[in-house]
Amino acid sequence: MAKETFENKMLNGMYETTKPRMQFLIDNHALTLSVVKYIARHTRFVATRCVDNEKHWQVLYNFSDFLELKKLHEQIEEQKKAGEEEGLSEKQAKFEQIKKKFDVSNNEFVLRAKRDSAEWHEFLEYVYLLEGTKQNVEPTQQTNNLTNVIKKWLQPQNTTSQNLVGLIEETHLTYMSDNGLTGFKVEVVDGEGVKASITDKKLYVGKLLIEKQNLTSQNLLQLLTQVLNASELTVITTKLGDPLKTLNPIRQAISYERAISIIKAIRQSKLISNSEQLNNLLTLNSANIILGVQTEITDKWFLELASKLEPTILSKIEQEHIVEEYYAPHLQKIQSAVTLAELNAKKQAQKIK
Repeated sequence: MAKETFENKMLNGMYETTKPRMQFLIDNHALTLSVVKYIARHTRFVATRCVDNEKHWQVLYNFSDFLELKKLHEQIEEQKKAGEEEGLSEKQAKFEQIKKKFDVSNNEFVLRAKRDSAEWHEFLEYVYLLEGTKQNVEPTQQTNNLTNVIKKWLQPQNTTSQNLVGLIEETHLTYMSDNGLTGFKVEVVDGEGVKASITDKKLYVGKLLIEKQNLTSQNLLQLLTQVLNASELTVITTKLGDPLKTLNPIRQAISYERAISIIKAIRQSKLISNSEQLNNLLTLNSANIILGVQTEITDKWFLELASKLEPTILSKIEQEHIVEEYYAPHLQKIQSAVTLAELNAKKQAQKIK
């Protein structure tokens, strides 16, 4: 009973709050599958009943017209059965004219109910994905070992295929545990990318990446960047239901781009794909981590990366539904933080020169 009371309280609060709806749920620790399912079920019920209710009120408001409409309908049916054509078209035209008074498809309340239902159904699919992430990426004891692991990428003996697979897995697992999360096993597949699959609990690594001959330190750092990017994308996906203030500025931007890519995929019934902006932000995040090792090799690599760094303009909001509504008030601040971070990277590169 207490659970149902809380869910109903959140439902009522959702109609009354002046905050973005997702923000309201986060503030009340209510961004859960059960609460969102409850609200989505209610809004769907309201949408199906709203049309009937509004039609009912239109009958009451226009009862004399309703009686005339009923009378015309009976007359039209009788004439059709009798095969009488005289005056039939006029009666049908009058019937259609009066009938328009009872059309509630553009009624304010009907439109709002349908919009609410559609938005909460969409948001429910989004929350299902967040819930799946929580189930597949479990918490663990937090560590602080990533810098030591990154140094291993600069050791010549780690350039063999077998060693690289082990190093990739160690790096991913360490990145995750440094963020208080369990990582995934590495599986080598055809191709040359690195992709973390939360559903499969696997980090997929392309054969072409680890079977290259005569890998230079720059090649290794590029591969390391892909591993860190995939790991960070997994971490940030687990944090999409956390308050933005708990994330650093770059992670706020990554969170926004990740959320937008997910909600676009839901709307278009497509697989989630990273935007160019998201990939840029992930790479900037990873570059800052690698630079922290502070060696001549990492400095040189960072200098080259920073020289190619283009300004990242965050994705525009096309439809302001529940997810976009949450991020919209913060976008200007997030964009400013991203621009500053990129400027700082270029300044850091100037110092290296």
